[in-house]
Amino acid sequence: MAINPSRPDGATSSEMRLQSIPEKSKQIIDDMRALIEKDETDHLKMDTSGWQYGGKSFTELVVSLQKETKEDLQHQSINVIFCTVRHFFKGVNITLSDPTKRVLVIPN
Repeated sequence: MAINPSRPDGATSSEMRLQSIPEKSKQIIDDMRALIEKDETDHLKMDTSGWQYGGKSFTELVVSLQKETKEDLQHQSINVIFCTVRHFFKGVNITLSDPTKRVLVIPN
């Protein structure tokens, strides 16, 4: 999920951390996890680091997560630009392609 935080004066990027995930978002993430565990997703955009999850039901959950997170984080002066869900292979060196370096990562 790419985010665009508006930092308070003097705050560093390490101080701009999301403290907790809202309950609605947690439920959406649990629903995503259930689809993944039941292998009811598609694997899109595969590369050497992993793949992006997709599929009709899963994509609907991604859109819901983006909407819920966007609404919640706007109250914290954080703008959600887009949301995607990826699986990274164990031990891979993750290099994010987001040039702003402002990404929210939710581990499983």
